[in-house]
Amino acid sequence: MVEPNPAYRTELEDILRCSWFNEVNNLTKEEEEYIGKQLENIYKERIKTKKEINIEEYVKANNLITRSFTDDKNAIFKDKNLKPKKISKDRLEINQSIRINGNFDKVNFMNSLKYKIKSEFGNSFIKAKENLSMEVAFEYNEEEIENDDLRKVIGIGDCVMMIELFEYEEGGYLLEFRRTGGRYPHYFHHFLKIQEIITNKIATKNN
Repeated sequence: MVEPNPAYRTELEDILRCSWFNEVNNLTKEEEEYIGKQLENIYKERIKTKKEINIEEYVKANNLITRSFTDDKNAIFKDKNLKPKKISKDRLEINQSIRINGNFDKVNFMNSLKYKIKSEFGNSFIKAKENLSMEVAFEYNEEEIENDDLRKVIGIGDCVMMIELFEYEEGGYLLEFRRTGGRYPHYFHHFLKIQEIITNKIATKNN
């Protein structure tokens, strides 16, 4: 299905006839309706996580400043001239993301985000990647939480994610989160916590 050369790709009809699809092909109407509702609930949950922030308005309304990271020694992005990768607003958003509008220092923002994540999660390991992207790994010792069922429910568990800042060609920015390791519930738990950090804590009080 992902063969780059179309001539070598499996035909759609052959894919649908594969025994792997038997369970789907033989669903009852009740099962189809149940799965449809589950997918609708998942979609609604994803929509609820969509955020859009106007940094300038947010900072002004909350009496905040955006120069929240000034410790160059702990910065993971040392090059002040780094710029986000350009993308089109037509780009399909299949991952969790936050849209950001307004003028701000992009390098300082990502360094500040790294600092805030590290402060919130002592068990996080963060390293810079290409452009303004970073890999964040959360690791937990088994003694931190022994009940695996509870681990699933409360969303605590090892996971790895990529966080990257993009710039729209038409103006504005997109902060995208991509799960690269661990179970989805654990990743989603950490994403929601980081989303809260960005919307509530990424700037500092203007004293």
